[in-house]
Amino acid sequence: MEYSKKKSLGKRYIDLLSVFIILLPIFIYPAFMFEGKSNSIFIPNPETVHLIPRLLLIFAVAILGWRFWFTKGFFPTLLWGFAITVVISSLNAHDPAGWVFTTFGPKIRMDGLLYQLALVVLGIAAYGAIRQSPHLLPRLLWALLVSGILQALLVVLQTFGIDLVGPIIGGSSFKEYMGSMGHIGVAAGFLLVVAVASLSLLNFTRSHKTLFYLVLLGILFVSLGLGITQNRAAAYALVGSVVLFTLIGFSPQRLLIGVGMLLATFPVPQLLPNKHNIERGYTNTATLASRFVIWQLAYESLRYIPGAPLIGGGPDAFLLTLTKHFSTERLLDFYRVEHQWPANTTIKEMKSFDPPDMGRDRLLRVYFSQYGDQKDVQGAYLVRLDKVHNMLLDRLVAFGIFASLIWLILLTYPVYLVWRQKKLHNTTLWLILPAIGIYYLAWFPVIQLEPIYMILIAGIWATSVLPPLNTSSDLEVSV
Repeated sequence: MEYSKKKSLGKRYIDLLSVFIILLPIFIYPAFMFEGKSNSIFIPNPETVHLIPRLLLIFAVAILGWRFWFTKGFFPTLLWGFAITVVISSLNAHDPAGWVFTTFGPKIRMDGLLYQLALVVLGIAAYGAIRQSPHLLPRLLWALLVSGILQALLVVLQTFGIDLVGPIIGGSSFKEYMGSMGHIGVAAGFLLVVAVASLSLLNFTRSHKTLFYLVLLGILFVSLGLGITQNRAAAYALVGSVVLFTLIGFSPQRLLIGVGMLLATFPVPQLLPNKHNIERGYTNTATLASRFVIWQLAYESLRYIPGAPLIGGGPDAFLLTLTKHFSTERLLDFYRVEHQWPANTTIKEMKSFDPPDMGRDRLLRVYFSQYGDQKDVQGAYLVRLDKVHNMLLDRLVAFGIFASLIWLILLTYPVYLVWRQKKLHNTTLWLILPAIGIYYLAWFPVIQLEPIYMILIAGIWATSVLPPLNTSSDLEVSV
């Protein structure tokens, strides 16, 4: 009787998580309902429009899963360990803005102490619910596919110059192919995981040809949306996932599916119109070069964080170290690469301005005597490097080495276990983990996306790492 009650609770929470997965990407502030028609060139405040609504939704769903907060196991232990590193590092922040930024997180991110704790309990609740009803995991995958198709549709419409999101949030925000996610890289990271996770649905629908081909069409459409974003990290992650999907458990059908995904991602988007002349292409190497500089700056910043690398300096530690401790010349090394200064650039004078907002930002004014074919010109560069574009390094600077190790285990241990059990060929859900790992090599967690990643990781751990709670066939799930 007690088990049946818990199973029912698990079912209801999984249904709630399914709704959450659909809502989170589109949960934006509908300014048109409260502020009237805005100027078409108005760019909405990102916190008000994209972050605060989603943060409230995350808190609500995490709290509603309180019955599963005390689920036992290796996965919950890892997440509670991560929570401890977050709390200790937050106490170590020494943020000049006090506890406001430490608690709520830096500007345009809002991933501070409160969010990190909500993420932890959300992940544990999702894990506990799926452990109780593992056969309902496909519901989450169906919800993910529906949500991904919606985002891909928004992105495709944007290629034709149709922006359905801008009028809702109070003005035109159309400058990238970003759907309703708030940033093109976030949209790409979401479409990536939808395409890879939905491969598991092909296993569930194999005996229902109509559903099978509908899922396949959905995967190809999501891959098309991903290709339109032209995000390198997500594209490389998809290629790696497709290669693994094709080679492990090889079959002509898998080969055709993999080739179809790659065609939808790479050549097909080039055939679509580009009404706003947004730059698209994978050949520009400046982004990767700038990432190397950012990673070096992050490594150097550890010397200025008390207790590093054992503990971090809080959610905004990277920006604070850059603005407080790094010389203007060192910071310009990044902008030289990021903005691709001409080789003949020579600097006549540099000035650094610290705006009176508790030292959080620095404005660099650079006077060039030679800049390409121009002479005696100047440029202004605002230091806003608040995140390390690598998840493990970002965790290291913000929350310490144990936080990085915990996330490394979260992303790798299930893959190792599936490999050891020789199940790589008959399950595909584990492909989500290397996809996320590759994407995170040049990206960092954001609240529009990370909670969905957490739910999927919890699902993989709940169905792969431990055997089912009940040995009856109705509880067994192969993904």
